Amino acid sequence: MGIMRFSVIASGVLAIQLLVPAAKLVNDNCINEGTKPMVLLAMQNSQFKDSVMTVVKSSLEAISYCVKVIPDDGLDVEVMENYKAAIIVNTCRFGSIGGTAAKFVKKLSQKEKKRVLLFTTGKDKWLPKNVDVDCVSSASRLVNALSAADSIVAKTKAILNGK
Repeated sequence: MGIMRFSVIASGVLAIQLLVPAAKLVNDNCINEGTKPMVLLAMQNSQFKDSVMTVVKSSLEAISYCVKVIPDDGLDVEVMENYKAAIIVNTCRFGSIGGTAAKFVKKLSQKEKKRVLLFTTGKDKWLPKNVDVDCVSSASRLVNALSAADSIVAKTKAILNGK
């Protein structure tokens, strides 16, 4: 009985530890005092995506960018003019990007699309067609998290540097 109770408690603690970073990441608001350029991070949550985006967010903040994190369904009220770059995190669905991400990208001008990076989880090396934005894709395996984060940071830095 004691071992079973311990297992239930340990499982609960583990579940809370996995969920807290996800909630913290999405609910963290960017406070811009006008001194730091802003990067928009719109995301769906999963253990893999949260692991990748935690590294990305920390890396961008370390080089003096303010990262505003929102859930991906909040994209419909965001205006690209307010950001130096945007990273949209989504999942491959039936061979294309998710509806909210697709709607957001579709409404952007060609100039604004050059400041957007789309991170899609699904099959390795899958890239969406005809979205006119830079893309990174990865299978949702934790062993790929650091590699995916490094690619996203490098591409985001290139966007921020106007390349």
